[in-house]
Amino acid sequence: MKYSLRFSLVVLLFATLGCSQLGGDSQPLTTREKAAGVGTVVGAGVGAGIGSVWGYGVTGGGAGAALGLITGFLIGDHFQELQKKRSDLDRRIQESERELQRLCDEVENYVRTKIPKNELVTVLDNIGLPYSSINNSYSTAGSIGQPLTPSTSFAICP
Repeated sequence: MKYSLRFSLVVLLFATLGCSQLGGDSQPLTTREKAAGVGTVVGAGVGAGIGSVWGYGVTGGGAGAALGLITGFLIGDHFQELQKKRSDLDRRIQESERELQRLCDEVENYVRTKIPKNELVTVLDNIGLPYSSINNSYSTAGSIGQPLTPSTSFAICP
C-alpha cells in the first residue's frame, strides 16, 4: 500500500510539473497556473495522508488533488487579477507624473516670458516632495509614497 501511494504521488507531481511543457511553447507559467499546480500537489499530499488513515490513500490523493487544483486555480486567478490591477495603476501613476512635469514646465516657461531674463535669478521645481522637510526628518521611510505636491519657486532680483 505504501509503495502505491508513493508511486502515485510521484507520478502526480511529475504530471503537474510537466503539463506546462506539453504545448511546446516555452512561455513562463502564469500566477494562476503556478497556484493551480501547487494546490494540486499539496492537495494530493494532504488527501493521500488523510485517506491513508482509513486505507484509501489513492482515492484521498485524487480527491485532494482535485480540490487543491480548484482552490489553487481560484486563488491564483485572484492574485493574477491583483497583479494586473497593480500594473495598470503603476502605468497610470507614471502617466500622471509625466503630465504633472509637463504642466510645471508650462508654468515655468510662462513665467520666463513675463519676467525679464536679467531679473530672474533662479527657478526651482519641486515635484513629488513632501510639503515640508520636517516630514522627512522624523521618517524612516524616506519619500516613497508621499503625495505629489508640485511647487515652483522663483527668485527675482529687486
